[in-house]
Amino acid sequence: MTIMRAGLFLVSLLGFCASVYFLFQDLPYFNYQSINNIIYISLLVVLLCNSMVGICMVFPEIKELYRRVKTPDEDSLSGKI
Repeated sequence: MTIMRAGLFLVSLLGFCASVYFLFQDLPYFNYQSINNIIYISLLVVLLCNSMVGICMVFPEIKELYRRVKTPDEDSLSGKI
């Protein structure tokens, strides 16, 4: 996994957590009559979707890295030093 992919994953995860937090924090007190509140909630939803796409882009690479770490090396099984 490259440093750019790891950074993308961390930023996406951080953005996802922040948008979910603020969305659930502000949704009970949401005023549908104000255009500012509608824009605010829609921007939080866009950030949430963008973060989910970033996580989905990096997830297969993380899964492959986990599989590679979990699977033993073939050279160590054959007895070669």
